[in-house]
This record gives sequence, structure tokens and C-alpha cells, in this order.
Amino acid sequence: MLAQQDPIFAEAAKTIYRVTADERVRNHCNAREMGERTYNTLVNQLDEKDNQLNEKDKQLEYYKKLLKDHGIATE
Repeated sequence: MLAQQDPIFAEAAKTIYRVTADERVRNHCNAREMGERTYNTLVNQLDEKDNQLNEKDKQLEYYKKLLKDHGIATE
């Protein structure tokens, strides 16, 4: 094998291996960061929907009470 016979090729092989390994690590880190951003986005959207739903529940209870106070059955 050339890398075993010539130190220049050996060094080139080491460099290629290191660069390839570095790229794999970078890709892994980028994928993880993208996954974390997606997760955080989804959690924030879910929290916002929960808040909206809670607000709607409060409005519904208010209007049910208003109807009941005026003698109108709601069920």
C-alpha cells in the first residue's frame, strides 16, 4: 500500500481520515442542533396552543355563567 511505503502518502491518508472524521462530527452536531431547534419550536407552538385553549375555556365558562345567570339552560 502506498501509505505504508511513502511518508507523504501516509500523512495525506491521516489528513483525509481526520478531515472526514471532523466532517462526520460536524454533521452529527448540526443534525442534533437542528433536532433541538425543531423540538423547541414544537414545544413553543404547543404551549401557545395550550394557552389559547385555556383562554377559550375561560371565555366559555364566562358565557355559560352569563347564560345561567339569565335563566338560560346551557345543557
